[in-house]
Amino acid sequence: MRPLLSTWIADADVRQSLAQYGLQAQIPGLDYQDGRAFDLYLSLVGELFDLLRDEPEDARDWATLGNALAQAARALDPYLSGWRETPRSPGSTRVGR
Repeated sequence: MRPLLSTWIADADVRQSLAQYGLQAQIPGLDYQDGRAFDLYLSLVGELFDLLRDEPEDARDWATLGNALAQAARALDPYLSGWRETPRSPGSTRVGR
């Protein structure tokens, strides 16, 4: 796993823990992630494909990636909850609001 992505995952984990426990601590250097949950998700999906293509040097990368994807999905859930599949015509579906 790329070192920059590992750092991004660790920083997102710190932010998630602060929010989960209701801590108001301001940790300098984590604000670069503000409003970038989808960017993190896309990076994680890219890493998933990289790991599928080439076996990682460290097998723990799979667990790190899986946990990070689960966390990113929870972070994106409020943004995606307004989307649903709506019928377009018999036998087909369309995604919309």
